[in-house]
Amino acid sequence: MLPIADSAAKAGFDMASLTQFPTTRFDETNRIARLLTYTDPLSDNGGKSRARAVMIAGGYMLPHLQYPCPNPDNPAFPLRVDFIWFLPGDVTVVGEYDGMAKYGNTWTEMNTHVTKQCKRDAYLRKRGVTTIVHFSFDDVIHRELLYRKLDDAGIPRMH
Repeated sequence: MLPIADSAAKAGFDMASLTQFPTTRFDETNRIARLLTYTDPLSDNGGKSRARAVMIAGGYMLPHLQYPCPNPDNPAFPLRVDFIWFLPGDVTVVGEYDGMAKYGNTWTEMNTHVTKQCKRDAYLRKRGVTTIVHFSFDDVIHRELLYRKLDDAGIPRMH
């Protein structure tokens, strides 16, 4: 439900109004409250919302979403990272959900995107990002793959 809730919040829907719906069981009320706790209009798309739902289910520390970083090529338009965690010891971890559509359909489009991604990653590392975790839809669907990447990056589990 998180992708739907994030999308509704982004569109300006009054999410608090969901608490006004009658429920027949206490666990329904708890599910609505939990959903509202994690709903975030900053989520860019359903894939990123689903990834965050998997992170929540795994008990991971919540990331900041769409965090702006200075853009050396165009200061008026900051780079935005999908997920970012600020950890003790000046450790900063960025998570990037890589949807396959952005890579393009031709060899040239894919090569151009990968080159831009490598340049962007190098720039973020120069700006103090310790680790960059790239993950895909497949990692989200097979959550243990995503969990392994988050664990390897040092993202703490809160419960």
